[in-house]
Amino acid sequence: MPKSCAVSRAADPFLAAALLPAMAKDDPLEVDRSLPVSPRFLTHAETLQEIYHCWNPVLKKISIRARTAPSETVNAGTCSFFSGGWTVCTPS
Repeated sequence: MPKSCAVSRAADPFLAAALLPAMAKDDPLEVDRSLPVSPRFLTHAETLQEIYHCWNPVLKKISIRARTAPSETVNAGTCSFFSGGWTVCTPS
């Protein structure tokens, strides 16, 4: 990341990336206590697991242990990421 972009110290993106593989292996997730997770994200992760499990019963609902803390805004603007490799950022 360029030095001009502040980077959050939250575990949300890592939890999102680890969720499906953990569900496929039926392994619980435990997030390092030094990295908080947004309480809203953690709540919605439960709902997301239910949806994934309905789509594919091989994916098991798992427990997630994480320290929560409110998300903090570190950059102005919005970014959207698409699977085609394109990134669109809109400054505020």
